[in-house]
Amino acid sequence: MTVPSQRLRRSLWVPLLVWSVALGVVALLSLVVLAEWIAHRPSPVRSFVTATEIQAQDARLEQMGLLLHDGSFLKEHPFQAPWTSHSLLIPSTWSETGIKRLLSSPKVRADLLLADLDVLQPVMTRAYGGWESAGAHGWNWNQWFGDWRKRLAARGNAEISLDEAFAPMDRLLAFQRDNHTQIPLNRSTSDGSQTAILAATPAAACTEIRAGGRLFPIDANDAGQQVRTAKRWITGETSFANARYISFPGSQPQVYQGRL
Repeated sequence: MTVPSQRLRRSLWVPLLVWSVALGVVALLSLVVLAEWIAHRPSPVRSFVTATEIQAQDARLEQMGLLLHDGSFLKEHPFQAPWTSHSLLIPSTWSETGIKRLLSSPKVRADLLLADLDVLQPVMTRAYGGWESAGAHGWNWNQWFGDWRKRLAARGNAEISLDEAFAPMDRLLAFQRDNHTQIPLNRSTSDGSQTAILAATPAAACTEIRAGGRLFPIDANDAGQQVRTAKRWITGETSFANARYISFPGSQPQVYQGRL
């Protein structure tokens, strides 16, 4: 009686295992298909904030104890002039969250970004701290925006990567050092800074630094790149000592030598 019972259990166990594996494979494939669909689902294009969204945001801020003295926190048309401190602010619900943000490779439609440049240009004129300094050093803002528009117009309504879409920002940041600006926020372009203490006080303005076996020029007309003086604490001393230092982008190798 024992042998037939074992054969019966084996005859039931094998089909059950096969069905379990098959169902697992089907479930896994379904998850993959669902993830692909979510990742490539187009995001809604919004240009105005509804009254419900404005009221919800105001209520949320009031619950946090924040009082608004100049109207609502959000504007109905955040991307239209006149520009105020409430321009360009959007509801938090507009941001990509959850599985789509984790799975998707960020892309933008070229034609939509092209239209957004009509907003970005006047906003940068008003809010970008380096607008005047770049122009004073020879940067042609109109030409830069014009070239950017031509690049995007040539791509039609294609979806392009953030690196391709915002390559002109790399040109700007290469021309003018900037460790604050990051356009767009989900593409890291800002370059932090580091400092190097000089072994001796230079007799004149530094013109270049040697780092990583390469020479990097220093703009004599840019005070931010020149040698600065600060107070330095030295272990064992009873007071601060004068120190000379320079600041330079964090992406550059460690500085070994400065040249006058």
